[in-house]
Amino acid sequence: FYYINGERSERAAVLELGDPTVSLYGQQINNGLTQYEFSCPGACSSGVLQQDSVTVLAEYLHMHQTGVRMTNEVIRDNEIVHTSKADVFEFDQQGAFLVQQEPFEVKPGDAFRTSCYYRDGADFGLSSQEEMCIAYVMYYPAKVSGNYPWMCPYGLGIPVCSQELGRFDLEDAQGLDRVFGASNEECAMTDPTTSNDTVGDGETSSSARAGANTVFFITLIGTSFLYLAFGL
Repeated sequence: FYYINGERSERAAVLELGDPTVSLYGQQINNGLTQYEFSCPGACSSGVLQQDSVTVLAEYLHMHQTGVRMTNEVIRDNEIVHTSKADVFEFDQQGAFLVQQEPFEVKPGDAFRTSCYYRDGADFGLSSQEEMCIAYVMYYPAKVSGNYPWMCPYGLGIPVCSQELGRFDLEDAQGLDRVFGASNEECAMTDPTTSNDTVGDGETSSSARAGANTVFFITLIGTSFLYLAFGL
C-alpha cells in the first residue's frame, strides 16, 4: 500500500464497457454455447478524448459461473489494434481476470468490442448464479463525459457513448476462437486401474507428472498472492 501527502499531477480512472449497469437484467441466455458482443463506436472516444490519447494500465474481464471466454478489442480505422482476452475463463478465480499485458494507448476515434461467451448460461443478474459481461479498463489521465466519468455502457442511451449488442448461438467449441487451450479432438480415456500415465508401450510419462505438479504449484502461488494482495 502506497500513499503520498500531495495529489499527483494525473488521476487514473476506470472505463467500463459491456453491460456494467446490467441492463440485460432478467434476460435468459440460451443453452449451448452463446456469444454476446457489445460494440462501442469510435465517436465515443472522439467526443471524450478530443485531441488527447490515454494510456491503459490494466484490464479486468468479468463474468460469472457460466462464462467460458471473454475478449475486449480496440478497433482503429476498421482494424483490430489490441486484443485483451481470457481464452479460458474460470469464475473460481474471484470472477475477474487480470489480463497479462503491457500498457497501451487508446486514441481518439478508437472503437471497442467486448465479447462474452457462455455455456448453458443463466439469466443476467447481480448474483453469482446469474451472469454479467463487464470489461474494466483502468487508464490515465482520467476523462469525463459531461459531469460523469467516461463510460460506454449498454442500455443507458448515453448520446454517442452507447453500445450496440449482438447475440449469436455457436455450433461448437470452435466458434469460441480460442488460441490457448484449443483442441480439435477429445482427450483419450485412460485405464482407471493404471496408477501412472503411460506413453507408447507402457513407459511412464514423466512430463505428464511434471506438468501436473507445475500447474498445481502455479495455482497455489497465485491464490496465495490474491489473498495477500487483496485480503480475500
